[in-house]
Amino acid sequence: MCQVEGGGGRTFELRVPIELEAPLSLPSGERLDALPPLTLRVRHGSGYPSSSPPGFGLRCCWLSDGQLEALAASLDGLAAAAAGELCVSAWAEWLRTEAAGQLELLQEGATLSLPAEGGTGQAGADEATASAGERRAQRWPRSRAEVLARLRQHAAAADAAAWASAVHDCGVCFDEYASLDCTRLHACGHTFCKSCLRGYWSSQLREGHATALLCPHPGCGAVASPPEAKALLSAGEYETYERLLLAASLAEMTDTSWCPRCEYPAQLEPRVEGRAGRVAICGTREREQSVESAEWIRSNAKACPKCGVATEKNGGCNHISCRTCNFEWCWLCGCKYEPGHYKNGPCEQFSQDFFDEIDMTPEDFRANYVVMNHQ
Repeated sequence: MCQVEGGGGRTFELRVPIELEAPLSLPSGERLDALPPLTLRVRHGSGYPSSSPPGFGLRCCWLSDGQLEALAASLDGLAAAAAGELCVSAWAEWLRTEAAGQLELLQEGATLSLPAEGGTGQAGADEATASAGERRAQRWPRSRAEVLARLRQHAAAADAAAWASAVHDCGVCFDEYASLDCTRLHACGHTFCKSCLRGYWSSQLREGHATALLCPHPGCGAVASPPEAKALLSAGEYETYERLLLAASLAEMTDTSWCPRCEYPAQLEPRVEGRAGRVAICGTREREQSVESAEWIRSNAKACPKCGVATEKNGGCNHISCRTCNFEWCWLCGCKYEPGHYKNGPCEQFSQDFFDEIDMTPEDFRANYVVMNHQ
């Protein structure tokens, strides 16, 4: 309630909630389970209540000027019937319980009227002649877009409040949980306990399916949003999720490739006549890199066995960790790396390029160094 003192009287506002027995429809067919409250602005004069009723005004976004004026006339009748007595509380109670019924908004299939596109809020031609004296009852805001925005915002807030105060059955383990222990997916509205949903998404990430963190409900297929994933995944899992999501997005872009030098995304420029490849501008290194033709990539790079991202090896040992999906594999045989792969298998841990890089022979290296990991 807002209140202002002064001027020989008192002015205040009451926001009166409206009780609905059934959802209402918008002209588009959209259903609303809750409506914003009516605003009743009251001014007590010096003669209230003994000699005169208070002045008042009505504001609402979902009723037309004509509907609001009909309610105002009913309030006038209530004030006249209670002459010399307090009437504001009776007004508020009548608006809360009877207003929707008087306007036939409780009938099955009732539809709210909205301002015309580009209009000022008048619902019909008969209201275009409304006199200045009837401005005590007025739709506000006046534009159709603002009215729709307020209706949807209020309905969403009411739905969220109802969900937060309820107890829910998890769609995976079927146990009952308070809302604090649950997550409701925005895309589909299905609810699961946080433990089940976190475990399900973690398993999807381990399989490399970052673009498919899906709703576990059978047949749903709704995709989780990044904020929903971040709220449940660990910091390391979310970093993997972002990396896989970026790789999947870049794979769909025909004008983007991975820079073969720094392995960051680079934008491809149009082909230039006489040049074998296309030039990629690497945003990380802020310099131009030449992205060679597909033949060069096939002969100098290998695809990660898990995610398929092209990988170039320019030194070091043959144990590869994919920067896109973290999959560990052997450069020589392409198999998944397991401890003991080089010690017990046929593959060598170091190829000739490594010894060329450090300017040593394999014999000198083995004589002077003991490798403590990657075996």
